[in-house]
Amino acid sequence: MQALVGVLDERPLQGIKLTTLTKVLHRKRPDFMPLHDKFVKACYVGTQDPFPMRFEKGRTWARYWVVMATAIAGDLQTQSDAWAHLSTLAGEDVTALRVLDVVAWNAGKDGIRQGQGRG
Repeated sequence: MQALVGVLDERPLQGIKLTTLTKVLHRKRPDFMPLHDKFVKACYVGTQDPFPMRFEKGRTWARYWVVMATAIAGDLQTQSDAWAHLSTLAGEDVTALRVLDVVAWNAGKDGIRQGQGRG
């Protein structure tokens, strides 16, 4: 995954940021590539617990994505029964990763509204 996102560090393209790249890659591999936007970031990046990530100045996109994807994978693994159950409720073509994205997006959106996260 680091190599897929590392292109943003090696050859930045105007108008192509992590959000756009992950959307394209997620469409190709929806059960492998997590989505990313400011709300998912707000769910995972903060200045203190319970956020699994901290802001780190100068971190490359590739390194950032490894840490983010690891945190997302950890949530999927440690709570696999819950995500599996929610994905069956969402429909037969909906992956646990997609359900987590929806939950993270909403939690991040609420966190931004309440002034939390985004370290």
